[in-house]
Amino acid sequence: MTTIVALLGTVSATGLTPQYTAAEARKHIGERAIVVGEIDCIGHGRRHVDLQIGGCDLQKALLWIVVPNEVSGPELDPEQIRNATVAVTGKIESSMGTPQITIKSTTQIVPRTPLQTNYIGRAYDKEQSGDLDGAIQDLNQAIEHQPARRDEACEHLARVKEKRGDWAGALAAYDRLVSFDPNKAGSYWVRATAKEQHGDFEGAMADFTRAAELRSSGANFIEIGNRRKAHGDLTGATATYDKAIAMLDSQIAGTTKPSDRLDLLFYKRSHRGLSTQISDYSLS
Repeated sequence: MTTIVALLGTVSATGLTPQYTAAEARKHIGERAIVVGEIDCIGHGRRHVDLQIGGCDLQKALLWIVVPNEVSGPELDPEQIRNATVAVTGKIESSMGTPQITIKSTTQIVPRTPLQTNYIGRAYDKEQSGDLDGAIQDLNQAIEHQPARRDEACEHLARVKEKRGDWAGALAAYDRLVSFDPNKAGSYWVRATAKEQHGDFEGAMADFTRAAELRSSGANFIEIGNRRKAHGDLTGATATYDKAIAMLDSQIAGTTKPSDRLDLLFYKRSHRGLSTQISDYSLS
């Protein structure tokens, strides 16, 4: 588990270091200061952990705290400071216009509000040790208490239940995942993959299709067509390929917005092959 380090204490009141809110940091680039704000997002890079205050968009964030892997200090699960208010001390620098503090020691980070319980991390640990019931309990807690990672917790819950042989319970968890946001394509795709693995082919195709529609993804429709072809449903495959071509033609013409530029690149490279396949299916 990726960890960062932080000091669970209080900042010494020397009166020598000015203190600003995260919203004020942009006005004090170049100063050494204490900046206070709530951790909204956590990013895990290869060489550092990023703590963002003021939103998850790096260009719009109020402050970006960079915690290098080699930072010194006692370890703390980064998820414990998600949504917690912290005070970070260091030189405020600018990274493409966004205020940034890169710390060398985690004594520079001080929580100002209670830490969070990382139920998801604890669930992973319990699963690895074979305690599936304990993992399920923690994942249910995560869904309730870690809203920023609710979807991750629910998907993991479904997979743990599958691992335990409880497909009905797993499907209920996948259904719950979809219910959190009925317009989130990824949730349908995840449920579709599970349904396909458990023999519900048409149920899986319905979910794959809904995901592709939400993404406006011709490439996804091509994948669905390939699945129908592999399943022996040539009529269904032909109809799905037709839908993919119509969607991508519309995107190329500018009638609809492509979900991904790679969608169009894929189409331009494979359009002739798809048209030939559809013609072949019509003759079969």
